[in-house]
Amino acid sequence: MSIEPFYGVLYDNKKDLGKLLAPPYDVLTQRLRDAYLKKHPNNIVHLDLQPELPNDDERSNRYTRAKALYSSWLSESILSVLPRKSFYIYTQSYQLDNVQFTRIGVVALVGVQSFQDGAILPHERTFEGPKEDRLKLLSALQAHLSQVFLLYKDPNNLVDNLYSGLSDKDPIAFAKDEENIIHKLYSIDDASAQDTIKELLSSKVLYIADGHHRLETAYNYSRIMRKKYGDKKGPYDYTLAFLCNMHQPGLSVMAYNRYLIPPLGSRIRNLLIEHGFNLQEYPVDRLSSRNGIKDLKVILNSLKKEQGFALALVSQKDNPRVELVTLKKPLFTEIVKGIENKGFKECVAKLDVTVVDKYIFDDLLGIEDAKKKDVLMYEKGYISALDELRSGRIDGAILLAPLSPLDVAEVSDENERMPQKSTYFYPKLLTGLIIYDYERSI
Repeated sequence: MSIEPFYGVLYDNKKDLGKLLAPPYDVLTQRLRDAYLKKHPNNIVHLDLQPELPNDDERSNRYTRAKALYSSWLSESILSVLPRKSFYIYTQSYQLDNVQFTRIGVVALVGVQSFQDGAILPHERTFEGPKEDRLKLLSALQAHLSQVFLLYKDPNNLVDNLYSGLSDKDPIAFAKDEENIIHKLYSIDDASAQDTIKELLSSKVLYIADGHHRLETAYNYSRIMRKKYGDKKGPYDYTLAFLCNMHQPGLSVMAYNRYLIPPLGSRIRNLLIEHGFNLQEYPVDRLSSRNGIKDLKVILNSLKKEQGFALALVSQKDNPRVELVTLKKPLFTEIVKGIENKGFKECVAKLDVTVVDKYIFDDLLGIEDAKKKDVLMYEKGYISALDELRSGRIDGAILLAPLSPLDVAEVSDENERMPQKSTYFYPKLLTGLIIYDYERSI
């Protein structure tokens, strides 16, 4: 595994970057994208997710505009290159269920060939559309604006201990986002510390937490360049990555819930009852309080351990109800076997999210993957479900218990893939916090 330091490209104003940074492109709805575009003329979304214009063609389009803008930001010193080749410690301090956490990771360059060699393991399936978009942007910019989120196993927290010597120093970049999450970036340019990081991480198997499309894009671009230039190694053989120990207490995983666009939600409840699912009332007012939501997570996890499967169903706009949905063991076993017969291994077939996507949506409702984006919204957390239901934007929601990092590792180790949108690692890494530029960073 090739793990390397680099000359990072950062915004010149490093004191508070809250108005200049944004979440990854794939969580930005059009409404959110437009909000970030309006927030500041130098917001990173102007590079990462330029709007299309009516007269766009091959010579002038969202990607060529992003390239021109990126070049101007560099020439005007809106963005600047750091003077020392470094690894970087990226911390995110946040609250979840009224508990304070700090997630710690190392930002580095990772060799993309490791993806093909099996040293970086995916867990979700990808689609061609996002990869085509990201490839066009990467080809235009010759730079990575955001980090692929990678996990590794280290019960001893050896890399995380490096942070203890940095926490009292000023970060080289700081941002407070809309969710009051504090993002800090520290530089590690000491040769001895860099050797320690290389030694600790270069032998690790890495698991993709977030950024499957971006990593595949980086690998595909590397192949294109290798065909063009032969086997000569180049900056395109690396991608920008955040490497995070999956055993640290600051790593949180949220469920990716399925919000049902009308009229899908009105069909779900009766269908579940008809096919042997058990439904039990959960106080609807509890879904409006943080304590109630915390309790719901505990209950769903407990039911999963007892019975193998559990979710919560939100339904009935005019008289909202929340129900716990479970399966008796024999029926759950039968459904899992049916999913395995479709070519999935047990480690994937037994997951709640797989039962929802491959049995409820595919088999019972006849909704294939390509059509799910037209009838579903994917949302983290539970607290917005009732508001969305009452607004009429949805007419139901399937709330899932979150998977664990070790679930991700088990699936990846088996060379399997979960359904898309199975995990939401919280919080998201900020796009634009640090940039890897092919020309300037190596």
